[in-house]
Amino acid sequence: MHFAIWNIRGFNKSSKHSIVKHFIQEHKLSLIALLETKIPENKLPVLARKIANGWHWISNVHEARNCRIWILWDNDSLIIHNAILSEQYITLSVESRDGKFSSICTFVYALNQMPNRRILWRKLLEYKHNVSGPWIIGGDFNTIASYEEKIGGLPVLETDTEDFQSFLNNGQLINLNTTGFFFTWSNKQDADSRIRSRLDRCLINEDWLHLYTSSQVEYLLPKCSDHSPALISIAENDREEGIKPFKFFNMWVKHPDYLSTVKAVWEQNIEGYKMFQFHTKLRKLKTALKNLNKKHFMNISVQVCRAKDELEDTQRQLSNNPFSSVLIAKEKECIKKYESLLDCEYSFFKQKANINWCIQGDKGSKLFHSAMKKRRHANKILSLQTEEGVRISDKHLVIAEITGYFKNLLGYSVPTLPPNPEIIANGPLLSTDQKLMLSLPVTREEIKKAIFLCLMIKAQVLMDIMLFSSKPHGVLSVMIYF
Repeated sequence: MHFAIWNIRGFNKSSKHSIVKHFIQEHKLSLIALLETKIPENKLPVLARKIANGWHWISNVHEARNCRIWILWDNDSLIIHNAILSEQYITLSVESRDGKFSSICTFVYALNQMPNRRILWRKLLEYKHNVSGPWIIGGDFNTIASYEEKIGGLPVLETDTEDFQSFLNNGQLINLNTTGFFFTWSNKQDADSRIRSRLDRCLINEDWLHLYTSSQVEYLLPKCSDHSPALISIAENDREEGIKPFKFFNMWVKHPDYLSTVKAVWEQNIEGYKMFQFHTKLRKLKTALKNLNKKHFMNISVQVCRAKDELEDTQRQLSNNPFSSVLIAKEKECIKKYESLLDCEYSFFKQKANINWCIQGDKGSKLFHSAMKKRRHANKILSLQTEEGVRISDKHLVIAEITGYFKNLLGYSVPTLPPNPEIIANGPLLSTDQKLMLSLPVTREEIKKAIFLCLMIKAQVLMDIMLFSSKPHGVLSVMIYF
C-alpha cells in the first residue's frame, strides 16, 4: 500500500495536474495529500475528476484560505472517517477495505510563523491523549529539528529548533524509516544564495512501529515543486523470508554442555588445508550450537515461566511441610534453575535489542521489544535505486538487485592455471626468520593483547561519536551502539 504527501506549491497550472496524475498512476497510490494548493473551493471538484477520477476527497478550504491541505483517496481501497479539520492539519482515521491497515493519519502544513507553529504543536499534543493505536503525522512542518537539517542561509540558532524538539520529545514521536533525499526543500536560487532544508518528514508513534515494521517514507525528485514528494510504503507481508543468518547468543556459554560441545567438534580430524579445516569445523560447530539452543534454550521466556511456577509450587508445599529435607533440596534446585534461566532470558533480549543501557529489570519489557522493533524497522529495505537510476520496489527485484550487486563486486569463479613453482621461486620470498616467526604458535598473551586493543578502539570510537553528536543547544538524542 502506498500513500503520498506533496507540497505542490500551487496547483493552478495544467502542467502540474498532469504531473500529479501520472505520479498517482506510477506509484499506484491509494491516497495523496497535496499541500499549499492555493485552489479556490469552486475548482476542487473539477480538478479532482481531472487528476483522480472517481476518488473521494476532503480539504480544509473552509478553515484556511484557498485550500492549504487537499486529501484525495481511492474509496475502493480505503475507508476514511472521523475527520478533524483545522488551518494547519487534517486528521483522519484510515482503514483499508481488506482489513490489513488501520491507523490515524495526520497531514500537516505548518504556518511559517513560530507562534502559529506553537499552536499546532500544542493541539497535536492535546490530541495525542485520544490516540490509542498507530498514528502517523506527515507533511511540511516548516521547521527543522537540528542544525544538520539545513545548509545555506543564516545559521541555525537554538531558538529555531527547541520548540520542535520539545514537541517530538513530549509526543514520544520518532521519524519513520526515511530514504531518498535528505533535504526535502530548496529555495531554487542560484548557488551563492541557495538554501536547502529538511522541512518535510513523517513521524510515527510506538504503536505504528509495532504494527507496521515494514514501512518507510522515500523522498523523491521534486520535479515541478520546491519540495520533494513523500512516498509512504507499507508492506502488507511482514514475515521474514529466506534462511536466517546464524547468530551466536552469549547465553549459550553459561550452559554446562557448551565447552564439551565445542571441544567435541574442534577435536575432530579434518583432512585438507588449515583454512579448510578451520572453515569446516566452524560449519560443524554452527550445527552443534543450533542443536544446543534447540534442546536447552528454545522458547526461553516459556521456560522461565515454567521454572517460576515450579519454584512457587515447591515453596507452597514447603510452607505446609517446612522440615522436609526433600522439599528443601528441591527448593534450592528450583531457585538455581530459575535464576539461571532469568539470566539467560535477560542476555537473550539484551542481545536481540542490541542495547547496552538496559538494567536487569527491563528484560522482556516494552522497552526491549520497542528497541528490537526500532532496529528491525531501520534495517528494512523496501525500495532501491539501481545503477541505471531506476527505482525498484518489488521485493523480488530488490533481492535480485542486492545479490547481483555483490556477485559483481566479489566476482565469479573462473578456470585458472595451476601455480608455476619456477615463477614463484624467482619472485620475492620470505626469509627463513620470517617463516619461523609466522609459524610460531599464538600465545595467550598475544590473544589477550589483541582483544583488549579491539575493546579500546571500540570504546574510543563510541566516545568520539558521543562527543561529535553532542550539541551545545540540546540533549544528545541519538546514540550508536556496537
